Amino acid sequence: MAEAKARSISGRLELVGRKPDEVAPSLALFIVGRDGKRLATARVAEDGSFTMPARARDPGARVLIGPADADPDEGAARFVSYRLGDFERLVELGTIGLPEDRWRPILYWHCVSGSVRRCFPYPHWLDEIRVRGVSLGTASIRSLSPVSPAWILYPWRCSTVCQGLVEVYRRTCCCEPPIIWPELDPPVLWPDDPPIPIPDPPWPIPWPPDPEPGPFPGPGPGPDPVPFAALEGVATSGTLDVRKLNAERDAVALRALKGPALAEYIRLRPYLWCHCGGATKVAQGLVADDGSFSICWPGWPIFPAPGCRVEYAYKVSQSIDGTNVTIYDGVAANQWFGAGETPTLTSYSPWAKTCVGDPDIPGTGDAIVLLHEIGATESHRLASPAQDSPTSVTTPSANSGLLDPSTTDGPGVNRNLGGSLGLRYFFSSGVKGIGGRFFRVQVAPANEFGDPDGAWATVPVPVWTAWRWNGSGWVRSQHALGPNADGLYVIPYADVDLLDPLEEWDPDQYHAVLDTTQHANRRHLIRIEVFDAAGNQIKPNGATGPGTARNFRFGLWRIPAGPPDDVPFSALTHLLWWDNRPAVAKIEAILLGGVPSSETCQFLESSDPNAGVSFHIRAYHPNPNPSGTPLFLRGYSLGVRKGLGGPSTSFVSAYGEVGEPPGAAATTPSKALAELLGADAKCAFSARLHAGVKTTNGSGTLLHLDAEETAAFAAEITGS
Repeated sequence: MAEAKARSISGRLELVGRKPDEVAPSLALFIVGRDGKRLATARVAEDGSFTMPARARDPGARVLIGPADADPDEGAARFVSYRLGDFERLVELGTIGLPEDRWRPILYWHCVSGSVRRCFPYPHWLDEIRVRGVSLGTASIRSLSPVSPAWILYPWRCSTVCQGLVEVYRRTCCCEPPIIWPELDPPVLWPDDPPIPIPDPPWPIPWPPDPEPGPFPGPGPGPDPVPFAALEGVATSGTLDVRKLNAERDAVALRALKGPALAEYIRLRPYLWCHCGGATKVAQGLVADDGSFSICWPGWPIFPAPGCRVEYAYKVSQSIDGTNVTIYDGVAANQWFGAGETPTLTSYSPWAKTCVGDPDIPGTGDAIVLLHEIGATESHRLASPAQDSPTSVTTPSANSGLLDPSTTDGPGVNRNLGGSLGLRYFFSSGVKGIGGRFFRVQVAPANEFGDPDGAWATVPVPVWTAWRWNGSGWVRSQHALGPNADGLYVIPYADVDLLDPLEEWDPDQYHAVLDTTQHANRRHLIRIEVFDAAGNQIKPNGATGPGTARNFRFGLWRIPAGPPDDVPFSALTHLLWWDNRPAVAKIEAILLGGVPSSETCQFLESSDPNAGVSFHIRAYHPNPNPSGTPLFLRGYSLGVRKGLGGPSTSFVSAYGEVGEPPGAAATTPSKALAELLGADAKCAFSARLHAGVKTTNGSGTLLHLDAEETAAFAAEITGS
C-alpha cells in the first residue's frame, strides 16, 4: 500500500430510491479545509463512483456531498457533511448510501415581489422626520414610538424606477424579549448584548441645520437642488436607515430611562435586541417597465425556530453612463421585510434614473398648465393672491408672495424667497393636443396693488437632460429648449421631436431658473404664456386677454388636495417676494452687574459671585417691518462657552428681532459669575451671537445669509 500522503480516496455512492431508468442528478464531493478554503472537487459519475485527489487530504478537512452546481458557502443545508477521517472509514466499509431526501431535488420555490420608486427628499419632510427622532425630555422619550421608513404617508414627488437590477438578501432573526437589569449603568440586556450604538447627543442648537442649496452632482437631474447634509442624517446609500432615524432619541433614552420605562422603551424597539444572522444573497432579477419586480428561486423549505423569522432585504442598482450605481441599499440601511410582504423600495438617491410620468395633482383634467413647484416646494404653499388680469393679482396682504403663509408669524412660516429659484410647471399631455407648442416665463416688479411696476423680462430656461436606454444601461444627453427667434421655448413633452426615438426626459427638471439676486429685494410678478407651433399666443376658452382661444385652462394650485382653481386669463401669473439681504448680528457691549463696557479687551472682575453677566446685542433682518409685515429672521441665539472645550451656557434663544436701528440695542438675560465659572476662580470665555434668516430657494434655507459675531472675555471672582 502506498503512503497515506499519496493515496487518493475512491469509492461509490448509492442513490437510495433511484429507479433503474432514472437519470442520476449531477452530484459532486467538495473537500473544504479547516480554514474554509476549498481544497478539491470530485465529480460523481453516472454509476456513483468518485475519486478524490491525494492533495485533498487534510486532517481538519470536511467532505460535503451535494449538487455539483451549488456553492457550499451559500447553501450548506443542501449538503451531507462528514469529517474527512469519518468519510474515509465509510469508504472502507463499502458503498455509501445517500438517502433519497438528500439527492432527489425537492421542487420548492421561494418568491419575493415588490416595486421600486425614487422620491425627492423635501427639506420640510426631512425636518419633520428629524423632529420625530429627537428627544424633548424624558416624558416625550417614553411616549413616542420609534420612527420607521413605513411612516411615509404623504405623496411627495416620486417617480417610477423602470430599469434596474434587484439583488435579494436573506437572513434569519430571532427576537426573544430581553431581561433588563436597569439598576446597572449602562443597562444589561439578556441573553446577549447586541451592539447598540449610543452616540453622544449633539450640543443643542436653536434650529435644525438646513442644507446649503446646490445642484445634483453627476448623472442626476440638472439644476434640482438636494439637501444632501440633511438626507445623510437619516439615510444610508439613499435609503432611509432605521437606526439613524432613531439614533438621537435612543442615545438619550438608554441613558435617561430607568426601571419599567426603560424596559418598555426597549421592548418597542426590536432592532435594539433582536439577534440576526448575516445577510446572504439568494437571488437577483430585473425591474419591470412598470417599476415592479418578481423574483423566484428554487431551494429547500425553511422552517424557522419558534421566536424566529426569515427576513429579506434588497439592493437596487442601475447602469448610468457606463457606471454601475447603487440607488437603494436595504442591507446597509437595515430595511428588512417579512417573506410575505410586498414592499415599495423607496430610493432618495439623486443618481437614480426614473421614468417620466405626470405628477399626482388631483383634479387637473386633460389639458392644464399650472405652477407645480418652486425648488422642492409645491406651489400650493405659496401665498399668491388670485389674478385680476392676465398680468396682475389682487391687492396683496401682509404675507402675499411668501411660502407657508400664517396669520401668526414664526420661525418656520411666512418664509421669504431668495437665491436661484427653479420654477417647475406642469403641462398635461392634453395641452399638446390643443396645439400648445411653446412657452415663455417672464418676471416684472410688482407695486403695492399687485400690478406690474416695470418692464417684463424673460426668465432663461436651462439645458435639459435626456436619457437613452442602450439595452444595458442609461446614457445621458442634453438638449436646449430654446430660445427661438421669438424668444420662446419648446414645451418638453415626453415625445417632443427634440428627442431621439429611444430617449426620454429626466422628470426632475425646471422650466425656468430665476436668479433673484439680479432683481430688487421686493415683490415681483411671474407669468407664463403658451404659444402654438406658429408662435401665436393661445389662451383658455373664455379667457380675458390676447391670444387665440383653445380648449385648455390655467390653474392656481391653492390646496394640496386640489382641484386647482381656474384662471380665466391669457397668462398664469403668481406673486413672489424675495429678499437676498443677510441678517445682522452684533454684540455691542458686555455688562457686569448691569454696567456695560465696549472695550476691546474685556476683563470681568468682581468679589460678588452673584454679579450678573449680560450683553447688549442687535439681531435683525434689514427688511423694513411695519406693523403687520412678517419678519424675515428665523430667530437669534447667544451662548457662552467656557475655555477650551468647556460647557456652554445659553443666554437667549428666541424668535423675533432685537435692536434694529434706530432703536436701542437689547439686553440679554444675565448669568451669575459663579454659574459661568463653576469650580474655577477665573477663566476665559467666548460668546457667540447667531442670527438666522428665513430666506429659502424652495429647497433649503440660504445659510450663507445668516450672521454671526463672536466676542471674548475673561472673568474672575476676586477675594473679598
